Amino acid sequence: MDFYHLSFSETGFHSPLMRAYVKGDLPEEFYTNQPSLASFGSQRLLKSQSYPFTHRKALKEALVAQYSSHGLVDKRVDANIQLFDRENTFTVCTGHQLNIFTGPLFFVYKVLHTIKLSQLLSKQFPDMHCVPVYWMASEDHDYEEINHIHLGQVKLNWNTKQKGAVGAFSTEGLQDVISKIEDLLPDTPDAKTIIDLFRESYQSSQKLASAMFKLVHELFKHYGLVVIDPNQKVLKQLFKPVMRRELEESFAKPLVDKTSENLAALGFGSQVNAREINLFYLEEGSRERIVRLKNGFGLSESKTEFTREELLDLLEKAPERFSPNVVLRPLYQETILPNLAYIGGGGELAYSMQLKAVFESALTPFPLFVLRNSVFWMSTKEYRKMGALQAEFKDFIRSKDAFVNSVIRRISDLSIDFSPQREQLKEQFLALKEMAEKTDKSFMGAVSAQEHKQIKGLDHLEKRLLKAQKRKLQDEVKRLVKLYDRLYPMGIPHERFENLSVIYAKLGPSFFDALLEAFCNEASHGNLHLIVSENL
Repeated sequence: MDFYHLSFSETGFHSPLMRAYVKGDLPEEFYTNQPSLASFGSQRLLKSQSYPFTHRKALKEALVAQYSSHGLVDKRVDANIQLFDRENTFTVCTGHQLNIFTGPLFFVYKVLHTIKLSQLLSKQFPDMHCVPVYWMASEDHDYEEINHIHLGQVKLNWNTKQKGAVGAFSTEGLQDVISKIEDLLPDTPDAKTIIDLFRESYQSSQKLASAMFKLVHELFKHYGLVVIDPNQKVLKQLFKPVMRRELEESFAKPLVDKTSENLAALGFGSQVNAREINLFYLEEGSRERIVRLKNGFGLSESKTEFTREELLDLLEKAPERFSPNVVLRPLYQETILPNLAYIGGGGELAYSMQLKAVFESALTPFPLFVLRNSVFWMSTKEYRKMGALQAEFKDFIRSKDAFVNSVIRRISDLSIDFSPQREQLKEQFLALKEMAEKTDKSFMGAVSAQEHKQIKGLDHLEKRLLKAQKRKLQDEVKRLVKLYDRLYPMGIPHERFENLSVIYAKLGPSFFDALLEAFCNEASHGNLHLIVSENL
């Protein structure tokens, strides 16, 4: 396999906020530090000073119980779990929704980036154990986001009428989806391996959270990845003080609102809006927002009401019934894990930039946020076609029209760039403006209007020439479009569309090893990668 890389700072692949963050152009009031070996050393010290040993014991207890309840045993994973009650053990974490069969490919990229960074930090700091952790979003209730996968151009849906936290959903009906996956994948030994793993994980589990736990464990146990389902009483106990404060004071909203205003002043939009109370109430088949009422609290949908004393008593006795929303979830994560960094995509990190003041108010270190690696895949044959068309990897990081236009300009036997002519016109009109300034200033408006007209005319001619060249080179245009559509199926980046089973069926376990090799061995943000394989 061959690997090609682009730094995110060289591309427009992410939002303006993320580009500013990666380049270091964002004020540090929104984050801790840029990820680097030096900042990881500082973060370790901060976490050591704030993370109690009692949390270590509770975390280890919860993980041992989880793995035992699922009947999962692996010496590499168990060795990492046993390290959690040592004060020199820390984590690098990523999280994701419970998309059926892992969902789009970028889930795999997040997890493997987490593993790679953990390996690097353990090597660079020999006196520290760094454990990779996958945080299951088992309490999420966005069913529409997790109920489908794509294999090629085919969308497979899981249809169920269940409601509430998706982790508690029955896996009924997913066997039918597995059968459809089997029909669509090629008949290869590796395709059989991934299908068998899907069957084993989902058919042996009554609940979606259990199935995802088993699937991720089996996929990544060789790397010592620890899977954690945060929906446990022993872990929620650790977060009770924060949840009680949120119920009594609604402390998070004004802090998030103020940070959002500061981001807006810099020209950046908000990714998340805090509510007056940023907690849900969990029951069988429901996850409802807690709202403040005149004489206590209520639930947003069922209209159930509690007095202040009733709800606080429930929190004390049954904290597992309370679930942090998107604003408090990162704080919950950092409360229960000895975590140094969170690896996420642009959207995740963007909303995290609104939360630093919430962490400071809770006296919890804000983690380092690392932008995950992104990956495109291409066969060797397709890569040769790309070279024959004089297209480059960086050309693909734009819209389809812009991509085709840029390559056609490059391969055309005519120059389709009228920039020199524009510069000549500007110089000529500059001289005319100087003449008008010395003679009759009222002439200035006419000169400017004529300049605008002439420049616009050149723009029009350039577009017509480009259009004519695209007609002349229509075969090349078709081939370029075909290549682009491979990397952007249905107009969506490949990593956000295809399921891992499609590539796994062709490459098998070497798929993961190739990604780990491609990902740069640096304690910094990820990059944009192109991986070329003969077997795709």
